[in-house]
Amino acid sequence: MKTQMQREEELISSGLVDSVKNLFQNYNVNIPEKYYILLADYVDSIGQLDFEDGLYLDPVQIARKLPSVLTEVAENNIGGIYGRTDGTKITMNPNLDYLTNKKYFFHELTHALQTRKVDNHEECSFYNGQTGMFLTEGATQFTAEILANISNGTNMQYRQQPNTVRGHIEHTPYSPLSEYQLNGNMLLLLSQSMRLPINQILALGFRNDGRQMLGEMYEAFPGKQGKFEEFMLDLEKIYTIDKLLIAGYGSQLQGDPVNIEMQNGYKFAGNIKLQGDLINKVERNLAADFIANNDTDYIIQNYRQVASYLTTPELKQDFILAVNEVILAQNEQMAQELSTQEPFNNQPKINTEEITPSQFSKKTQDLIDEAEEFMKRSTQEQVVEQTPNNNYDGIISILQNPDLTDEQKTALLSEISNSPNGYVGGKSR
Repeated sequence: MKTQMQREEELISSGLVDSVKNLFQNYNVNIPEKYYILLADYVDSIGQLDFEDGLYLDPVQIARKLPSVLTEVAENNIGGIYGRTDGTKITMNPNLDYLTNKKYFFHELTHALQTRKVDNHEECSFYNGQTGMFLTEGATQFTAEILANISNGTNMQYRQQPNTVRGHIEHTPYSPLSEYQLNGNMLLLLSQSMRLPINQILALGFRNDGRQMLGEMYEAFPGKQGKFEEFMLDLEKIYTIDKLLIAGYGSQLQGDPVNIEMQNGYKFAGNIKLQGDLINKVERNLAADFIANNDTDYIIQNYRQVASYLTTPELKQDFILAVNEVILAQNEQMAQELSTQEPFNNQPKINTEEITPSQFSKKTQDLIDEAEEFMKRSTQEQVVEQTPNNNYDGIISILQNPDLTDEQKTALLSEISNSPNGYVGGKSR
């Protein structure tokens, strides 16, 4: 990791800090020296990203935009939060260490760069003045931490983070983020369900039409027409209740639903239970979309990653069972196709791994649809959390073994599910 002195010396000696200062010379601004250095750091970190594998941003264009979005940076006590953006002013908590201050200044600067005025209201990233703050905060934090890691010469570290979903100890995100971990997990699930790389979703946040493009891609999948706004509203309710918990209304939200008014004036009856139900609903639907939107080979290759982003043992268990249904359907279909070949007994043994998804029949798709329905059902059993294990590979090995009958496969899977060391209820790796 680079020290503060090393990083600042890099930026100053390169002339980038002076270049950034020169951009502001004809503007009436109040920006302390340390923040000119961080502005240069932000621009330089963007420049170190590969264009297509990064955020699709031109660092020169970002630098030129800075004087129009930032006129003041102040340090004041802001009630325990890290930073805040108000128009063209960023206020930072004065008690932060260098690395934390950098990370959250990058967060606030990203907000400033993505904020725009539209028809007398403010929009930012995926927020259109009505809904979208849940995804916006997750995307902004992701962007800030990617750039901070580049600046520091470090890598993003994914880790289990218990007790980071306020009001819901049952949810444990697997996240590289220091804040907005659940928001980040939802973005990762969305990325997998749409087969859209996370960096491309983050890049949409910098576009004026980014929300529109995301919605069009979301609704392009079968069964999703007209569903994007419902998805965004569910996320906004989760975000609104979380803001109330931060503000100290936890006791009021523990009981019966109370009337809640969102920033845009939309009203709904909600409490912590509703928030938990919505978190489960969104995660289940995104996991089901991953199955419905992708071919079986892709599902087998990537389902471990998707499972790791689900935040409860119950959600993981239901997802794994749904994936098992898809794999069983694939094997059943291949067996049927092989059995129809003449003469079957004289055929050489076929490597079933070479059979492509295009060979699957409509019955396979019907079973995938059934798996999606299964994902949407709430589990009624209490799941006991176990230690992590490697049963992913065991399940795949069993299900793809051509020498086992369906009855033998079912028996072995049942053995795994009932084993105290089995995956059921376990944390993801």
